[in-house]
Amino acid sequence: MAMVPLLTVFLSTLQGQESLTGLGILGALLSILGTVVMVDLSAVKEISLIHIGAILLSTAFLAQSSVTVKHFPESHPITSNAIAATVGALFQGCASWLTGEAHAIPALPGTWAALVFLIVLGTVIGFVLYLQVLQRWSASATNYNFVLSPIITVTLAAIFSGESVTVKFLLGACLVLLGVIVGALLPQKRRAIL
Repeated sequence: MAMVPLLTVFLSTLQGQESLTGLGILGALLSILGTVVMVDLSAVKEISLIHIGAILLSTAFLAQSSVTVKHFPESHPITSNAIAATVGALFQGCASWLTGEAHAIPALPGTWAALVFLIVLGTVIGFVLYLQVLQRWSASATNYNFVLSPIITVTLAAIFSGESVTVKFLLGACLVLLGVIVGALLPQKRRAIL
């Protein structure tokens, strides 16, 4: 996910939406470096090439989707969300059925509460807000949300679950935040490289 801003910078430049700038590239690289510092790579024992390929492909799809949405005429975020969620649910439902996954209806009230929270806040409201920002900002600036998510998640886990926050995580988070400032928040009047 840390590569989404960098890929978006390149894809939006290739498709004529944005100009390639040194600050855009530097911000994205700082965010990637910060994420690498935050993540405990020693916990990763073995990742197959097919999994790495799937991760890179999904990262490219995420980056391209924001560039594609910028090409469309402005539409209401709730309409866009309804169409995207329906298509996504149909696609995932078919994939789940084809792979023979088990389908169980949750039995515990806590599971239902978590499901409702994820659907309403995490998916519907989160995606609508993402589209609102995308209408006002460039695709590359908007996609810095992907590098901010782990920082928010760990912070909330520390507050609500008492999880510990390491110095390594704080250093990585500072690098990510610096990358966001450089790549997304500095004035847009930058000298283009291309």
